[in-house]
Amino acid sequence: MAEVTDVIGTKKLQVQLGIPFFILMGFVVGVLVFGTLYFGSKLGGGGGGQNPQEIAKEGSGAISSYIVQKISTLSALAEDSQSSSFDTSDEKALREALSTNRDILAIAFFDDVGREIFELHKSRIVDEALKGGLRGDLYLGILKGRSRSYLLLSSNTTPASLYIAVPVRDDSEELSSFMVATLDASHLSDVISIFGSDNPVKVQIVDSKSANVLLSRSSLTNVKATEGPTIEETQRLFESNKKEFGYETDSGVTVVSAWEPIEETNWNLVAHTLSGRLTKFGVAVFTGGTIVIILFAAISFLFISILNVKLIQPLKKIEKAMHYYRTGDYSEEIKVDTKNELANIAGLLNNMARNVENNTSERVSQLKKVLDRQNTDTRLLIEKDVELREKSQKLKELDSAKSMFVSVAAHQMRTPLAAVKWAIKLVMDGDVGPVNVEQIEYLNKGYESTTRMINLINDLLNVDKIESDKFTYEFKPESLTEMLQGIVDDLTPISSEKGVHLVFEHEKGKQPNISADKVKLTNALQNLIDNAIKYTIGGGDVTVKLVLEKEIYKLSISDTGIGIPISEQSKVFGKFFRAKNAVRQQTDGSGLGLFIVKKIIEKHGGTAVFESKEKKGTTFFIEIPILKNNTN
Repeated sequence: MAEVTDVIGTKKLQVQLGIPFFILMGFVVGVLVFGTLYFGSKLGGGGGGQNPQEIAKEGSGAISSYIVQKISTLSALAEDSQSSSFDTSDEKALREALSTNRDILAIAFFDDVGREIFELHKSRIVDEALKGGLRGDLYLGILKGRSRSYLLLSSNTTPASLYIAVPVRDDSEELSSFMVATLDASHLSDVISIFGSDNPVKVQIVDSKSANVLLSRSSLTNVKATEGPTIEETQRLFESNKKEFGYETDSGVTVVSAWEPIEETNWNLVAHTLSGRLTKFGVAVFTGGTIVIILFAAISFLFISILNVKLIQPLKKIEKAMHYYRTGDYSEEIKVDTKNELANIAGLLNNMARNVENNTSERVSQLKKVLDRQNTDTRLLIEKDVELREKSQKLKELDSAKSMFVSVAAHQMRTPLAAVKWAIKLVMDGDVGPVNVEQIEYLNKGYESTTRMINLINDLLNVDKIESDKFTYEFKPESLTEMLQGIVDDLTPISSEKGVHLVFEHEKGKQPNISADKVKLTNALQNLIDNAIKYTIGGGDVTVKLVLEKEIYKLSISDTGIGIPISEQSKVFGKFFRAKNAVRQQTDGSGLGLFIVKKIIEKHGGTAVFESKEKKGTTFFIEIPILKNNTN
């Protein structure tokens, strides 16, 4: 009968305390879920970023300045080339222009009826657009403009290209030919992308006549690309000169927009940001969450009351009796009104007290020693737990303060450094007056130092975003082969200048796509290949090899460079780490590149490992899964 009584008592305690406990846990989970939905709704529906009018004005001004500077440079080249034939000195001048202007990819000359006279390309990639109808468009643009340059931004090429056509006139000021420069439009993309680095925003370059979008960058993850004014509505906005407007998406998100004309072009810059207020769904979630919190407080109070009657008060009575027992007084009887295990415990303690009182003083002394030892151990455990909690909290506060300092400092430094870099570039290019060779040398050193500082700041910001899970990705079907070919083509001039042989080996024909954020994955892979070139001595080799095996792309990037010491290889993918021999070879570097590379590749479902021998070279092995049922 005793065993049955014990089981029944156990079940009673489970009923009295178990059910309220699970109710409490249910409400805790509910509060967490509603809180997550609320903050997600608030972040998704609210903005708090820059004013769209400010973005439009700043962006249009930056793009206009860039266009004016490029037109000035190209006009000077066109003025020096007034004949229909080109000699060695003319070609040398054009090659020098290509080498000193990184964003100019190609220069071509056409006669007054549109036939090609001469062309010069920076890389092996031939601009097929100029061999088709685009050449006729540029020619007609020159004829209509007569005395000014003509711009054309092609969004159909990959990457997007900017074409600037400049007339070439003879001594009688008649049109003898025209020059067309093909520029990498990534600078325009960088200008409009910078506004979305900290706040959700969509920035577009739009043709002012046709209202067609020429270039677009967006970080509005909860706004579909198809949502917004139609082409006809956009044309009416441009014609009415109404520079501020807004619209609401299907999900209830309010978007505010503004546009500004870009001087020296036939384009407008359109900026879209979020309104800064909660969506309808967010308001509903917030109200529901408030009600849940109130209910949670009420249930918690009820649970505490039950806990006090069923557990706390009986335990206090037991604790009081135990206090008497410790002093050797066993006459105190424990009276517990509950019908659960505590009543059984109280009865057992009463019996024990009576038995102990009848025992010898030696048993009492032993019991007191046991109790004292237990109290001492408990106190030490509590003190150690409090100490550990305090140290943990301090570490969290220090880490949070560090992250906040890095983020704030980096943001505060990036804008003025960008302005300094731009100013130095204008002076170097002679846009504010002539400079001599010695001045250009000093300016170039300042320009390179400023670029390194901006790259370091960008790395710090990227690391902060990765650690706070704010590093967003836009995955699309992409060709890994084409991505690598573009990187190799871009780095070939650098490797050739250093005397390093750069080779890309891959299978011919159609290859499966991968799901990738093209910009971020390209930056990661370019970092690895650039490092291989950078740490390889002249005359060495860098081999990029891509193989498809069982739905996995296996990429290897091998060099014959300085290698990595064995004692330092475990730290390669850590933050702020650079091997000692790498520092001696290349003093510049943040030590953040490989950390960011590994995080980006892992985000693409891939892996990154390496093998290295000091003074022999290093090989990085990258594996990325293919995108099934989707080929080039």
